[in-house]
Amino acid sequence: MRKRAALMSRVSSDEQAKGYSLDIQSEALEKYCERNDIEIVYSFREDHSAKNFDRPAFKEFMEHAKRNKGGIDLLLFTTWDRFSRNILDAYVVIDQLKQMNIQPDAIEQSIDLSIPENKLLLAMYLAMPEIDNDRRSIKVRGGMRASKKSGRWCSKAPYGYKNTRDDQNRPLIVPNHHSKNIRWAFEQVSKSVPQSEVITELNKRGCMIQRTRMSIMLRNTVYMGKIEVPADEREPYQLIEGVHEAIVSESLFYKVQNVLSGNHPKKRIAISIQ
Repeated sequence: MRKRAALMSRVSSDEQAKGYSLDIQSEALEKYCERNDIEIVYSFREDHSAKNFDRPAFKEFMEHAKRNKGGIDLLLFTTWDRFSRNILDAYVVIDQLKQMNIQPDAIEQSIDLSIPENKLLLAMYLAMPEIDNDRRSIKVRGGMRASKKSGRWCSKAPYGYKNTRDDQNRPLIVPNHHSKNIRWAFEQVSKSVPQSEVITELNKRGCMIQRTRMSIMLRNTVYMGKIEVPADEREPYQLIEGVHEAIVSESLFYKVQNVLSGNHPKKRIAISIQ
């Protein structure tokens, strides 16, 4: 009796940008089934990260498999990192598939799971993508910390700024058309004007700011031209002189902190970048 297979192709948004292709994966899977006389009974594509299995298309496949128990023998994908980049979650899902008599397998890294020793090979194939993810995360966090220590805001610009690049193509934020209203908001709060009144006026001026964003904005040192570098296991908290233009003066920023806290705040000394 011919085996019946479901085919899974997956890329994340980042992988799409790097040239990964769902079409290439699908074609390889279909040709594999043709060569091995395997009937294709289900096929799906995903454009989600494999950090977990909270992926709409995969969840839909699992529901289909449960409703049609016994109708699928194989779940095929090209490589094990297409299946998962989380080793613990992968083992749970493999067990769920096993209970439905579905064997997952990668056509480029095929494993016969009926052979006990092959579980070591499976562990390696599943662990390597997760290690790769963890290493990339460490590099990204390290890069962001280095950018902050150099006085650069390296993520989405706070309200009142816009993201751009300097002459050397390095990230930079510059005040946008909302910056005057942001300065006005700081001035009003420094005079103890209720935030609700300030927000109402800002909304009239076209600055659609809610209470939560307002609270975060008023405490964000970026508006006085400083960048906060959180403490970690190696370094204490630092307040760095930013390379961007401040929207409010340092004295105005601390006046606002005084109003918000009800006490005179203890200033932190900024570290100048040479």
